[in-house]
This record gives sequence, structure tokens and C-alpha cells, in this order.
Amino acid sequence: MLRILKNAQEKFDFKFGKVVKEDFTLPADAIEKDAAAYTICDKGFTEFEGNSKGWFTLKFTRKVRIKINNINGIDAADFRIPLYHNGSSVERLMGLKAIAFNLEGDKVVETALKSDQVFVDKYSKRLDFKKFSVPGAKAGSLIDVTYTIESDFLNALQPWAFQNSYPCYWSEYEVGFPFFFNYVTLMQGYQPFYQRSSNEVRQNFNIMIPSDEGIGGRSQMVTEEANVQFTRWVMKNVPALKEEAFTSSLENHISKIEFQLKQLRFEGSPYREMMGSWPAVVQRYNEFESFGLNLYKNNGFLDDEIKPVVAKANTPMGKAQALYAYVRDKYTCTGGGDFLTSNLRAVPKTKSGNVGDLNLLLTAMLNRENIEAHPVILSTRSNGWAHELYPLTDRYNYVVVRARIDGKEYMLDATEPGLPFGVLPPQCYNGQAREILGLGAAIELTPDSITEKKTSTFFLSTGEDGKWTGEFTSNFGVYESLAIRQEAKKNGLQNRKNQIKKAAPSEFVFEDPAFEQLENPEQQVKVRYAVKPQVEEDADLIYLNPMLAEGFKENPFKSAERLYPVEMPYTMNEMYVANIEVPAGYVLEEAPKSTKVNLFDDEGFFEYMVSTDGTRVMLRIRLVIKRAEFAAEDYEGLREFFSYVVKKQAETIVFKKKPKQ
Repeated sequence: MLRILKNAQEKFDFKFGKVVKEDFTLPADAIEKDAAAYTICDKGFTEFEGNSKGWFTLKFTRKVRIKINNINGIDAADFRIPLYHNGSSVERLMGLKAIAFNLEGDKVVETALKSDQVFVDKYSKRLDFKKFSVPGAKAGSLIDVTYTIESDFLNALQPWAFQNSYPCYWSEYEVGFPFFFNYVTLMQGYQPFYQRSSNEVRQNFNIMIPSDEGIGGRSQMVTEEANVQFTRWVMKNVPALKEEAFTSSLENHISKIEFQLKQLRFEGSPYREMMGSWPAVVQRYNEFESFGLNLYKNNGFLDDEIKPVVAKANTPMGKAQALYAYVRDKYTCTGGGDFLTSNLRAVPKTKSGNVGDLNLLLTAMLNRENIEAHPVILSTRSNGWAHELYPLTDRYNYVVVRARIDGKEYMLDATEPGLPFGVLPPQCYNGQAREILGLGAAIELTPDSITEKKTSTFFLSTGEDGKWTGEFTSNFGVYESLAIRQEAKKNGLQNRKNQIKKAAPSEFVFEDPAFEQLENPEQQVKVRYAVKPQVEEDADLIYLNPMLAEGFKENPFKSAERLYPVEMPYTMNEMYVANIEVPAGYVLEEAPKSTKVNLFDDEGFFEYMVSTDGTRVMLRIRLVIKRAEFAAEDYEGLREFFSYVVKKQAETIVFKKKPKQ
């Protein structure tokens, strides 16, 4: 049964496993009641306890009640609980209970989770997931879930997400911080706290110190006393966070709170810093055999492979380009990662490896040829942002190369077939990266720093037979070229050619699409195809959209509002030029009017310029977006801008048949 206490500090709670008919009705002031599923109450609590290993254990308890409104919300009954382990340090799942409640008439029917319905997914060497679906859950169900995790990992205590893909009426998290452990609190998201409070109490911790004599020896009980600060955070009526167009990762925007151990503070001992610093991280990474130990020394075994690659190169740039192309084209990337799978010597033997294997190998090869190069660690867009201030290395999941050649710096990623020299994939532009050199200098890799340029031309003229005939050509940008090359390598381009033909407006037929520069990553891919108008003979009026299949046919920003920023993968600069001859026997009746619209003050513009000399209609259309990221408060203006673009690009040219003489 739900309990709401109205006082100076409002509280909201439920008793696990106790449900009455009235509980199936959402609170009267709940928002987004028509959502497919609804989190009614989600509460977590973390406390510290002394353990039998001579140290402390984190104890995290959660209980949650969810209403499944319709079949589309059935996935709210699926749970995936992460459990980490590393040597003798482990996380243990305890007290797991889950019940589905269904209303049959006036009777509440329960279905409880059984132990054999819980499965283990061994995700990696250090991470398992306990997975289950609450049995009996269906449209109309209430589900209650509770569990406890006991953890030996004190560096990062349990985070808490106040927001997810379904709305939540009440989300509450409380942590008891002993003075011994000083944590940095990391908050993100755009939802305000409904309540936030703290109080302090004195508490004893009983710790069992194991005997040095091993099994059979006598352990010693030690009691540590400390002030414990209990801090409680509450959010109420939290809206669902929905995936929108131009989103790097929802993990970047979800309202959540995380913690990182900064300092140990025990009486009688000096305070001990636990987070370290970037210079210390750099030193540690360069001592790892699985990262930097052999990047600059003990790698003479690479000479036999390198020498034929650089034999014809006479300059440092020539050598760098040759080595980059060699690793990119001759090695196969098997997946992500920022460390070597085993060690550097093993990579050339298989000519394959993860991102860490290939890019650290390239780093070593460049240095072997006296080209200064160092690894740069980063977090990809889908992985979320790395923290700009604290050296939280678990936030990083990717490594690239920074080379210094002839006084200039180049960022390299040899894991993407078809990627030009000095260009990183779009997923790497996700904020702050760190060079593993010296002080661990920060490098800003933002989407605002890269521009995707595309130029298209369309010519339509009257042939000797008196019929209209035309040609369309498009020079793609770097990243669209990359996507086309990768598609061609994987599946061929017949499907893309078919899509081009299918995209032709009803008044045209596209024929014989052909791609150029597929084999040269340093050049932009070009597509060319014939354009044949489909015009009724002796039609009084001919309507023609000069954009063909290009431009925006619909607004990419569909939602009326947005709760988090717009994150495009890059800025854009698109040029479209059309030169259309007035068909024989016709005159120009109507053409779109020239216009130019700015995006905000100077964040971009849309320009649609039209001119005619009576025999031809000439158009130059430009779309320039100078910024890749826009705050949520800019969303309405951005949406209106693209609405105008869509409307203008849909306008037609009208030709009218000349009257018979």
C-alpha cells in the first residue's frame, strides 16, 4: 500500500509485496500518465558496514514499484543487475525478490520470481549481469522488485539514475557517508531536485581483522567510530527521457548522481588521496605492458614489417601516411577497446586486433621511424562524456594517435577502412580527450570543430531530339564518403544504386548511377547519374522540383519540445547548384523567390537564390550550420529554421505551354 506523508519534508513510500486494488491507480498529480509504463516509486539506500576482511563493505538496497500500462511497456519488467569482481574483491546480489500483481475482478493475484528464473550473463572478465524478467508481468500489472548488493569496491559506490525511458513519480536515493571516506559527488541532467537534505549522526563500525596465522588463528574485532552524514536526494514527477534525432548518448543527459572516492581520512593517519592526477595516470599507463610499455622501446621486431612499407617514402609525412594506410588497410579491427588485447608483439602475428591493438601498434611504428607519436584516450559519443576535471579513467573506452610531423599535429585512427589520413571517425568527437604524455594534456575533440561539406549539381537541357535530358552529380563529404566505402566493401553498392533510383520524384527517372573515387580514401566519393524528366506530351503545365531527391523532405526535429541539447555529429556546409533550360515550346510561368534566412544571430543560414534569363532557370541553394551542438532552449528556433528549409525546398518551378500561333 502506498503511503504519502504531508509535512515539512514530504515523503512517499510503499510496502514491498503489499498491494490493494487502489494501488493500480496512478497518483492524481502524476505526469505523462499515458506512458506505456510508469515507475511509481524507486528508492535506494547505500550504507557502509565493517566486514570480516579487515575493511569495509558497501551495502546498497533498492526497492521499486512499476505500473505497466500497456503491452509496449512490458520491457519495464526486465532487469539487468551489474555485478563486478576482481580477484578477492566481489559484489554479491542478496535478497532478490520480484512479484507481479494483476487485478482479476476485485482480487489481486500475485506471481513471484523463482530462483531458477534468474540467469547470469558473463559479460567480461570483471563484469557479470544477473538478468531476469518478472514472471506474470503483462499490460495492467504492478510489479515490485527489491534486492541488495554487497560490494567490496569502495572507489565508486552505487550510482543512482533518477530518470529513465519511462516517467517516474518518486525517485529517492540516500547515502550514509562515514567521515573516513571523502567522496566527490558528480551530478548531471536537467531535472531539479524536489528535496535534498542531510543530517549527521555518530556511528560505530565493527571490523574483524583476520589473524596473520591463517586458518585456525584468532581474529581480532576492532571498532571504529565516526560521524556519518546521511544525504538524501529526491526527484518527483520526472519525465521520461526519450531518444531524439541528433543525440550522442542518452547516458549523457539522464538525470543521475555518481560518486568517486577522493580521500581516506582515518584518525591518526595522514589523509590519503585516492583519485590521483593526470601525470600519475600517464606514468601508470606507460608502465602497463598492455598499453605503453613497449611503444617507444624494445620494439625492434617491427623493423622487418616497417621497412618495405616506407621504402619509397622520402619525408616524415610520406612515411607517416604510408604506415597509417598500411595498418588501416592490411589489419582488421575486431572491436572497441583502449588497451592491447595481450601485448604489442602479438598484434602483427594475426594482422588483427581491437582498437587498442591497432592504434597502439601504429604509435609504435611511427616512433620506430622517428616520428613523434603518442596515444590519446577518449570516450566515444555512445559511451558518454569523460569527466573534464577528475582523472576517472574508467570513463574512457577508445584510443587514437596524435602524431607531430613538420611542426603540425595530426589525429589518426587506423581502425576504420576508408578513413583519410588526419581524420577521426565522428564518434571520437565527444569532448575532452587526454594525451598519454607528460602532464596528460587535455585535447578538445568537439563536433563543432569538424565540417561535412557536400556539393551537388543538376543540369537539365534540351537535346538535339528536342527532349529534356539531364545529369546529376554529387561530391560527398568525408563521412558520407566513408560510409559509402564501407558499404561497398561489405555488401557492394547495388542496394544503394537501387535506393537512388527509387528516390526519384514522380516527374523524373534516375538512370545508371555510378560511383567514383571508391578506392582512394584521400578523395571524396562522387556519384553521377542521368536524369530523365517524365513529362506528358503537350501538357499545359509542367511542375518540377529542382531539388530532385536532395534536401530535407521532412523536419528532423519532430518533437514539439526537447529536454536536452541537440548534438549533431558535425557542422554542415551543403551547396546545391541547378541549371535548368526552359523546355522547347514552353515559357517560365513561376519560379521560387530568392530568400536568405539566418539561424539565430550567426549560427548558420539557408540561402535560396534564383535567377533567369528567359531561357534558363539557375539556382544556388546553400545550407550552412556553423554549430553542431545546441542547448535545449535553442530547440524551438532550430526546429522552426528546419521547418522553413523543408517548406522552401519543396517549392516547384512551373513551365507553361506557349499558345499555338
